[in-house]
Amino acid sequence: MKLRGDEILVYAWWMKYAMALLHYHRFQEAEPVTEKCLAKCLEWDPEAVIPFKHAKYYNKTALVRIYQGRFEEATRCATRSVRLIEKTE
Repeated sequence: MKLRGDEILVYAWWMKYAMALLHYHRFQEAEPVTEKCLAKCLEWDPEAVIPFKHAKYYNKTALVRIYQGRFEEATRCATRSVRLIEKTE
């Protein structure tokens, strides 16, 4: 189980790196990082099991889409994030 905990930390740092890329308007570079992180999160557990973690990853993906001007996709990701956060209450 330690391996999974380490993996979760590694992907959390990758997502932080992707967000740092956005600060420098390097959103094309941030996109594959956020996509990989979201895909890995979906591998770990279903959304119903860890909704907060999935919500964070969808939220960050929405930010990348906003920077890219892909607003419909950003809205879908952000909406998904909000719905998952509502399940954590």
